[in-house]
Amino acid sequence: MGKLAILILLFAFFSFQALTAQKNNVFYAEFLGAGLMLSLNYDTRLSKQTDGLGMRIGLGVYELPYTGDTGLNIPFQINYLLGKGNHKIEVGFGVTYSKHLIAPSSAIMYRYQWKGRPAFFRFGLSPLYIAKPKNVRYFIPEYLLPGVSFGFRF
Repeated sequence: MGKLAILILLFAFFSFQALTAQKNNVFYAEFLGAGLMLSLNYDTRLSKQTDGLGMRIGLGVYELPYTGDTGLNIPFQINYLLGKGNHKIEVGFGVTYSKHLIAPSSAIMYRYQWKGRPAFFRFGLSPLYIAKPKNVRYFIPEYLLPGVSFGFRF
């Protein structure tokens, strides 16, 4: 496993240990998005509030277009929730790691979290950025993937 993946897993483990007493955790399935095809994700806030700074980590499956290569990936993002009540806007930045790809990613999502109920829903866009040839010094969105998620809070 690469150094980046180990760092991500250690960060997630220690964050989970510090936050298990909170009720701001979400487990969800995401279609497309930063997990590429289908992913299962854990999301938590880094405070006791239902908005603000948080993180997500997941395990996804994918099939690359044109090559047909398939495999597992790990989407990881630091995110921030804005909004009041049940309606939130999520803005996130991170990386999607697999054996074929290490791609910076971002997310702009709308979240609906029912108050007093565990249901959770989100949708939006997750651009993945892939470096172009050596003479180009910037990232451009290679894939602008829509994402839809359903899950529950605990």
